[in-house]
Amino acid sequence: MTGGGAPLPVADWARCERVEAAPGTTVHVGPLLRLRDDGVAEERSADTLFLPWPQVARLTPHEVRSLGLPLQADFSLELRGSGAIVDADFEIACGFVHRDGRRVVAPERRGAWLRVGGVDYLLPDPLYTIVERIDHFPDEGAGVEGRMLAWGRIDELLPEGALVDDHLRSLHITVASCFTLRPFINDRGEPDFDPQLGHHVVGLNEYQEEERRFEECLPPARQRDFAQRFRGLARVKHRYAAGAGTFVMLTPELEHGLGAVRRAQQGTPAERRDFLLNASGYLRAALAEGDAGDVELDAVFHDEGLSERVEGIGLWVPKVLPWVKRAKEPWLPPEEFGLKVGDQTLRLAAEEVSSLLDSVRAARAGGDGDLVRRYEDPGNGGNGRRPRTAPAGDPTGGREEGAAGDATGRGRAHRSPDRGQPRRASLPLQEQGTAAGATGRYPGPPQVHPPAAPEGGVALAPGPLVRRQPWRAPRR
Repeated sequence: MTGGGAPLPVADWARCERVEAAPGTTVHVGPLLRLRDDGVAEERSADTLFLPWPQVARLTPHEVRSLGLPLQADFSLELRGSGAIVDADFEIACGFVHRDGRRVVAPERRGAWLRVGGVDYLLPDPLYTIVERIDHFPDEGAGVEGRMLAWGRIDELLPEGALVDDHLRSLHITVASCFTLRPFINDRGEPDFDPQLGHHVVGLNEYQEEERRFEECLPPARQRDFAQRFRGLARVKHRYAAGAGTFVMLTPELEHGLGAVRRAQQGTPAERRDFLLNASGYLRAALAEGDAGDVELDAVFHDEGLSERVEGIGLWVPKVLPWVKRAKEPWLPPEEFGLKVGDQTLRLAAEEVSSLLDSVRAARAGGDGDLVRRYEDPGNGGNGRRPRTAPAGDPTGGREEGAAGDATGRGRAHRSPDRGQPRRASLPLQEQGTAAGATGRYPGPPQVHPPAAPEGGVALAPGPLVRRQPWRAPRR
């Protein structure tokens, strides 16, 4: 860029509405500076911005006009294959056709810059990317899988109106680059899952920002055919016949990810259940092994919505979070505290903490998956009664203690108005951290750790004993 005949530093472009890019050619600097700020254009020197060819092909028509570049080409593609794709010397020839059907004669191309009959054009995407992929079409050493994968990557970009010969058009090749999981309960009543093939597409969200989303690459019937064939093979292949003349080609990165899924499918019901509950962790560890260490999990695995699908077949374990409601005065013990199990909020009494921890440890040692205890429902209207936690074997069966001021200590079991049974909570025995044993009448102040608990409380673990200090008047 020049200003007053001398090169203009990039740092000074923002002070100008327009600058001269070449003799007689002025451009708006706004798009250039935006491309630089987005990291698309590279500042090669003090007065030069470099825009790679792929980014030139992605410019909008408005940006092309603002930058004084040639108009984008309005041509159709014509693709012809030499022989059959199974032939070792198979090649693809590419040409351009005018809208009236005339072939473009002797086009000269350099990157995204196209010259036809002395007139310059820009090749927009997807034309530019298709032509580049044809230029790098694999040679005879790649094998038939390599050629089919390359053609699948070209075919998925072909716009409407592209002219393709009969042989290439008869090849229904779908390229899958990522997957998600579809959990279900199989015929034996066991948890199971199949991979759902797809690829990531980039679009604009409601805020006009680029957003990546998962798109299935096979219709439901073809996906079922693929899932059946995938289970029937001992190892993951490069290519799968999905029926109706459709072939699925897997990218090398996806092959590594699906290899871990195939091994998990062959596990026991308990192992498959554990896999579904922590699929990302399992896959990340599997990809870190062997020669797949450079594969990024987010590039091949899409886990959005997986939790809801796992929960839908009854496998999801609700999270258990401790919470505490602090007293208004800092020297007082908490007003109440307890556990949040899924969407249930349960209260605990101070003297119950040690008993509950002992019960959890005993249940874990005995291999039990759940611990069922009775708790007060904080939404019972504040009737002043608290169901007592009954240790295993307690002959009272968890009867209530009396209300405040009741010297008899009698009371009936607090029953749910809709079910007529004592209110219960099933606590999944997951590791929630180690809690120190409580002493004295009050288990101590909370040790705060994330995440925050509901209703302005904080997560807690029982701490040391804190005794209430008597109030003293301040000295004058």
